[in-house]
Amino acid sequence: MKFTIHDFLYIFLGFVFGIYELFINSTPRLYTKIVGMLSLILAIWILVSCLKSIKNKTKR
Repeated sequence: MKFTIHDFLYIFLGFVFGIYELFINSTPRLYTKIVGMLSLILAIWILVSCLKSIKNKTKR
C-alpha cells in the first residue's frame, strides 16, 4: 500500500471532522458524537495501516 495524497486527505479530514463533532459542535445529539468517534477511529486506522506499509517497505 502506498501513501498517497488521498490517504493524507482522508486522515486529515477524519481528524478534523472527528474533533469538530466531539469537541466544538454544541448540539447535544448522541449521533453526532458517535459519528465523530467513528471518524477519528477510521482516521487512526488508515494512519496506522499507512505507517505499517511504509515501515515494511523500509525494512526490505
